[in-house]
Amino acid sequence: MNNNEILANLRKRMVEAVQIGMVNQDAGGVLETVLIQIVNEAERNKQRCDQLSYDYKRQAAQAEAQANAYTQIQSIVYAVLNGFVNAAAVAVEQEKQREQTKEELSNEELEALAALAAQQEEEKEKEATKRRRR
Repeated sequence: MNNNEILANLRKRMVEAVQIGMVNQDAGGVLETVLIQIVNEAERNKQRCDQLSYDYKRQAAQAEAQANAYTQIQSIVYAVLNGFVNAAAVAVEQEKQREQTKEELSNEELEALAALAAQQEEEKEKEATKRRRR
């Protein structure tokens, strides 16, 4: 019910109170005036509280948005740190693989040189054998 409806109902009930003799005619006007003032003051307080409620809700929404922004900052900081740690881990792993590859190449090179030396030795022996046969 809005304030005007409440005041209209109040006036009707005051008329009924005077008619049934609950309130005498002279006191009814004063009582009605006092009750109307109380109702009007209550309406003003209600409107002030409604405005405060609206303001608090707006402030709460702003605070919630700020809290969400700070949460995003936390997530961004973690993501950046995580990215750097992952990149460093990948670099370390790649370096290990390079070192391992170098060692494998060194072993393979040594084996290849040994095989080449053995092959050259065989060729020399073959040539020496051919010369002897001649």
